[in-house]
Amino acid sequence: MNGYFQLSITENGTGVKVFPPTDGGKSILTADVREYLDTRNIQYDIKAVDTAVTNADGNVVVFTEAKILPERESYRLTVSDDEMMATAYFYPPSDGAQGELMTAQEVLTDLSYKNITYGVQKDAVEAFFAKRMYCTELVVAEGKPVKEGVDASIEYMFNSDLHAKPKIKEDGTVDFFNLDLICHCQAGDVLAKLTPEDLGEDGWSIYDKPVSPQQVKHLDLKGNKNCVISEDKLTLSAGVSGHVSLNQGEVMVSNVYTVDNVDVSTGNVKYDGSIVISGDVDTGFEVNATGDVEVKGSVAGAKINAKGNVVLNRGINGMGKGEIVAGGNVVTKYIESASVRAGGTVSAESIMHSKVMAGTEIYVDGKRGFISGSQVSAKERITAKTLGSEMGANTLVEVGVDPTVKERVKKMQAQIADAEKKREAIQPTLQNFMKLLKSGAKLNEQQTKFAQQTLTQNKILEGLIAKNTAEIERAKELMQEAKRAEIIVNDNCYPGTTIGISDLSMNIKAPVRFSRFIIKEGEIRIAPVN
Repeated sequence: MNGYFQLSITENGTGVKVFPPTDGGKSILTADVREYLDTRNIQYDIKAVDTAVTNADGNVVVFTEAKILPERESYRLTVSDDEMMATAYFYPPSDGAQGELMTAQEVLTDLSYKNITYGVQKDAVEAFFAKRMYCTELVVAEGKPVKEGVDASIEYMFNSDLHAKPKIKEDGTVDFFNLDLICHCQAGDVLAKLTPEDLGEDGWSIYDKPVSPQQVKHLDLKGNKNCVISEDKLTLSAGVSGHVSLNQGEVMVSNVYTVDNVDVSTGNVKYDGSIVISGDVDTGFEVNATGDVEVKGSVAGAKINAKGNVVLNRGINGMGKGEIVAGGNVVTKYIESASVRAGGTVSAESIMHSKVMAGTEIYVDGKRGFISGSQVSAKERITAKTLGSEMGANTLVEVGVDPTVKERVKKMQAQIADAEKKREAIQPTLQNFMKLLKSGAKLNEQQTKFAQQTLTQNKILEGLIAKNTAEIERAKELMQEAKRAEIIVNDNCYPGTTIGISDLSMNIKAPVRFSRFIIKEGEIRIAPVN
């Protein structure tokens, strides 16, 4: 039983009696007594109240010479923030026969008056009045808890990871031959299973109001024409044998087209499925696939575009015009003088004189593991052994926002500058027309037509500036959110390297080793590698 206190009106004035707890109950605090007295505007001596609480021996400690009117039995009602529970904390009446007692019905009527009508604990209230236990929380009303729902989820039965990268062998080289990145499938294989969302159940507040669960995410299985979705929409299977990949939430099953080399004997190769090239792709040729592309030889100044993954078992020397675009991951031994863009991860042993963008990570490791003389950017993380070179090759390494967002911002900024220049050029013409109209002059047909065209052009330019400005602001907000992105250097970062995280940048002027570049307290900081 908790300790409790009771007002006492004596010949010497008004005081308080504090009783100790029993059987492990809670003791009364000075703050408890003061709260009671303050809410009733009863004047008191703080030291006297503190003495009564400290002694807790049931004896009266007078805190004022004034004799106040008796206090009846009462309670403090507390309602939880979510309105799912109400608790009563009862206080005894003034001692002797002076203080009136409450009844269970009085409390129940009071709850009803306060609109607390659901889940009222009538038995608990009546039990209190059968055996009073003061200064103890008593649940007097309890709502029905909300049963929160569960988001729908999809389990993919193949490697759909946009962070996938090759394994490092014991000798430090990268295993480009056992990638497990391109996933083979047979007709009838189950590729994805959907667990539908659980909407949950409404709760009910003590104020007799429904409480809705939070909204949950709905998902549907999506597949291309080579996929089969079951009647209950819960299972997706392969309709043909081939390769399977995931592209923006859609399962892509593709037939596989095999070719020895892409050269003058084949011309450009375009296939609605996946392509496996046993040999090389020569300079000037293009390979386009709606699935994956795997090249077991080398790629020269060629272009490869795939909605799935691109795997180059050797690498690409783009000669300044080679280009790789993948909706998924790109894995290659090296990238030299080429442009590479991936929706997922880019993995290589080296990147030289190239422009590389990744939707998730860029991972450059192995015996060499360097990025030099290149511009590389990724949304989440860039990891390399070496950044830049001892010769001070200009190297730009950026993380923190989808690289395509930054490119889009630059284009929009250029469009705004061009539009503002054009608006500035036509302002004198518009002002002249306005002066003529204000002076009462009448414009001939040719002048009227030209004025209308100029006004229309000005309106279009204003709209373009407003639209681009708003989009740039949204992009900047995304950049501000990208605070967890990082750049990891497992060996050397040389001068001549520029580090960019979100909208911040740092020029490396002295060698840095074994470090992580992160944002902390609004600026780029260098931290040790974990």
